[in-house]
Amino acid sequence: MDTRSLRSLDLPLPFWGVRGAFFWGQDRIVQLGFNGFTDIVKQESAKCFSSSQILELQHNEIHGEFPLILMNNSVLTSLDVSWNLFSGKIPSAIGNLWRLQKLRMINNSLEGTIPSSIGTLYKLTVVDLSGQNFSEEIPFDLAVSPDLDNCSTLVNLDLHSNSLSGQISVDLRHLSHLSVLDLGRNNLMGKVPIDISNYSSLTSFVLNLNHLSRNIPESLSSLSNLTVLDISTNNFNREILANLTTLSSLQFCPLDIHNSVALASFFSVANNFLTGRIPEFICKASYLQVLDLSNNALSGKILLCVLTYSPTLGVVNLGNDRLYRVIPDSFSVGCALRTLDLSRNTLEGELPRSLVNCMLLEVLNLSFCF
Repeated sequence: MDTRSLRSLDLPLPFWGVRGAFFWGQDRIVQLGFNGFTDIVKQESAKCFSSSQILELQHNEIHGEFPLILMNNSVLTSLDVSWNLFSGKIPSAIGNLWRLQKLRMINNSLEGTIPSSIGTLYKLTVVDLSGQNFSEEIPFDLAVSPDLDNCSTLVNLDLHSNSLSGQISVDLRHLSHLSVLDLGRNNLMGKVPIDISNYSSLTSFVLNLNHLSRNIPESLSSLSNLTVLDISTNNFNREILANLTTLSSLQFCPLDIHNSVALASFFSVANNFLTGRIPEFICKASYLQVLDLSNNALSGKILLCVLTYSPTLGVVNLGNDRLYRVIPDSFSVGCALRTLDLSRNTLEGELPRSLVNCMLLEVLNLSFCF
């Protein structure tokens, strides 16, 4: 079959039951995802991918070290090798793909350090290297290259579920378009950078399951576009109380955080050392779907607004805190709750009758709370 004039090739899901090596040449768009290929790239087929602009090999079973022959494409704009069995290191030669805009390598077995040569790819908009075994510190040059100044087009940077250590030292000052930053599930320590306010386009900021401590900087309040904030399971402590007045109950929050959560859909600060009361600014998050304040030392009563949200709030987890008094009888008609966890608190009284309004409720945990 002569494929020299082929412009697009799409073989999603097992195509003809094919497994093993499979090659096409002179293709501009190559979509070979969701098959059972085990060895799709060999040295003798180097020319097959040399002119591809989009190469998608996701959800296969390709194994071995990442092939250098994929680094010799001067027109490649999108590379997706997610959900395969690649091992070893990412070759530093990846810096040769100077037209690359999207790089996805999710859930392989890659290890070592993230090559700083990725920082020379100044057209990148998406970098997703999550679910690997990368260790050591985040390379400084990942975001700001000494040769090209910055990757100002970057929108999504996802490095979650690795073994990255050290402090958050990535310099993102020039990334004015950055919308998603996910560094969760690593071994990062130290403090959150005080210049977080420079990331004014952030809509999702995830740092959960690390070893971060000290204060969340007050500049977090300037992230007016933030819709997802997850800093749960870290070591944030009581020092932040010195920066707060009426909102002192939520220790990770800056004074004006209530201006940043109005459009939030997911809000979690679980598994920290937070004390005080549930802050009233939570009542302004009218689009909230998930609220998780569990496993802290929050005290006082449950706010009425937590139980009277519009039909968007599906999960409320206030378990293992120090809340007391009665459960407010304020579950509204059309209640969208599917999970309500108030366990391990010191509540009193009877179950509110309005709880029957929560027709979608699947999980109700009130253990060790009365």
